Amino acid sequence: MCSRLRVAALIGGALIATAPAWAAGDQTARLAYFEGFDRNGDRRVSVEEYTAYFTAGFDTLDRNADGRLDLDELPAGRGRSPTRERAAHARAVRNTFHRLDRNQDGWLSMEELTAPP
Repeated sequence: MCSRLRVAALIGGALIATAPAWAAGDQTARLAYFEGFDRNGDRRVSVEEYTAYFTAGFDTLDRNADGRLDLDELPAGRGRSPTRERAAHARAVRNTFHRLDRNQDGWLSMEELTAPP
């Protein structure tokens, strides 16, 4: 499997694999997911940590590291095309962060990060 598909499969697989556990209230699965974002271990996720987590996939696809996804770097498949500019991708991720930050304190708690959409 090419690396682009591998990244998408890993992210999608992680979300699908942990969804039943979250529905059943499995705190261990929720905590493991949360800790993947919380790089400094302060028990809250900053916008920088959240953006870094989701921008890593973009950077993996951007093989020539020019901040853009060229046609040969785009993943094959159906559906919506990924954002082709790194800056636009990061903006979209930050917008999602702010939508998830329900109490608008600038941090995501485990409850905010793992809440159903």
